[in-house]
Amino acid sequence: MNNYLIVLTSLELGGAERQAINFADFLLKSGQHVDVIGFCNPGKIVEMCQDKGIPCRLIEDRRGGFSRKISHKLNSILGRDQEIENYKFLSRMLAKYIKDNKVDFCISYCSPANTISCYAKKYYPNCAYTWYQRDDGLCYEPFAIRNKAIHLADHVLSNGISGYNWISENHKIESKVIHNGVVKGIPRKSVDDWRNQLGITKNQVVCTMIAHFSKVKKNHYQNVNVFKKLVDDGYKDFVMLFAGRPDDTDYYNDIKTFVIDNHLEDYVKFLGEVDDIAGLLTITDICFFGTNREGNPNGIIEAAMLGLPVVASDLPEIREVVAEENYKYLFKNGDYESAEKNLIELGCNHELRIKSGKLNADKANADFSVEKNFEELMESIK
Repeated sequence: MNNYLIVLTSLELGGAERQAINFADFLLKSGQHVDVIGFCNPGKIVEMCQDKGIPCRLIEDRRGGFSRKISHKLNSILGRDQEIENYKFLSRMLAKYIKDNKVDFCISYCSPANTISCYAKKYYPNCAYTWYQRDDGLCYEPFAIRNKAIHLADHVLSNGISGYNWISENHKIESKVIHNGVVKGIPRKSVDDWRNQLGITKNQVVCTMIAHFSKVKKNHYQNVNVFKKLVDDGYKDFVMLFAGRPDDTDYYNDIKTFVIDNHLEDYVKFLGEVDDIAGLLTITDICFFGTNREGNPNGIIEAAMLGLPVVASDLPEIREVVAEENYKYLFKNGDYESAEKNLIELGCNHELRIKSGKLNADKANADFSVEKNFEELMESIK
């Protein structure tokens, strides 16, 4: 039995964090020991770990005001960047945890967890550190320490082609793409319960986007602008469901304001964070997904695995998910006319939706299975 540590930036639930817990669960079922660590926002990840019996803890910079003041003054005298020194401090704390708990393999997800984790190798090298890129180069920490940390990693992985290209072009490091391992959920509520809860009739065409509201990453504007066109053009049997947490409140409020100003309240519904994703997808006809940048889009993968057609922004990672025959339903960001045309074509033809969805399901279930990708991940970090 080996000792694994999964390192996250936030202990709140997002796409990368869900993947981390899926892998932790896989490790546990494979007879390995696994812990989960995060640096902020204790939330659903803590609950999920408790339910699975996975140790989960928060590592925080708890230096008091006086200690911070002395540290800041000393770094100022020595000409050091205070923010970088704070990251180094967290790396030292993590390195101590890894040493004390005899961790064999440390796998980090997302920025800045990747930086903190892989920089910890400077302080404790007797562990295999894996940098697992989940996007196309987003950076929330100082570039200087990130660009050092990635070169310290024993293994560098990406879950999508854009992340792989960013690593190759910017760091000249050998890396490998290992896709997400996605677990198909079991519906908690029936189709009728969901329809009754949301006031949706059998005649309506239900479009769903499962993604937290983040202006940098997602593009919910695409969806609401296209829905305005649909309604203006007389297609009033379509309904848009947004399932996601309002992480960026200004962006979220802007989307809601657009809906109200354009009298779309009957056609666009905001569900907040949804636990029963599988149940929600049972009443969904089309996965409609506007986005700016992706790693592996779990919201699209889950929909594709369950046999739904996908109308989405045309990004390389989305092409990795959907069947090649369905590339024609992807649209360039800002091309509302093409997105509307795709929705109408699929929405008005049940048989076409079934055919398109089956092609997506065949590809997604083959490429994003837990067994295939997590076994490959375990093998790659040895």
